[in-house]
Amino acid sequence: INYPDLSIFWPRQRRSRADGPFVLCYPGTLNWHQGLDVAIEATSLLRDQSFNVKLLIFGDGPERERLRAMIKERHLEGQVFLNDRVSIEQVAETMANTDVGVVPKRNTSFGGDAFSTKIMEFMAMNVPVVASRTRIDEYYFNDQMVQFFESGSAEDLAAKIFDLMQNPDRRIALCECSSEFIAHNNWDVKKDEYLDLIDRLVS
Repeated sequence: INYPDLSIFWPRQRRSRADGPFVLCYPGTLNWHQGLDVAIEATSLLRDQSFNVKLLIFGDGPERERLRAMIKERHLEGQVFLNDRVSIEQVAETMANTDVGVVPKRNTSFGGDAFSTKIMEFMAMNVPVVASRTRIDEYYFNDQMVQFFESGSAEDLAAKIFDLMQNPDRRIALCECSSEFIAHNNWDVKKDEYLDLIDRLVS
């Protein structure tokens, strides 16, 4: 699997946001299997319950215009921000200053088996993650490291985000467990394994 590069993804001192919105973030491609429409719908549900939530989306892909139309249709211009692609360093800075990372993949034949490197990148920056329950992610992670929700369910995603909003101790516990995992699973630790494998193959 791809491991996070700790020279880019490392914990930062977070900017103070007293009484500001609870900030969610998704960085990556805008494909249907990534489930961004589910995340937008969950944000709409939370907004309708008067919760101060902001969703930042960074990336590009074939779903961009459909997602833009969905944001406009649900009057979410003040809650959901569909940003263009930026450098990986800029993405990391934004990810580090969010409250929760969101990985809303669909548990399909592709999405269910495609590993999400962004989960580990959030973990490396001590940002708790809410992710859909997929085959691949349940294989590598557990409920102590990631807050899972039922894939495809905006209602369950909204409920899990709300739980994390109300429970800072749960967010801290997720970060503590995921940090321990990342300490043994990052590029600095694993690169020698990988390079040794390549050396054996070419020799």
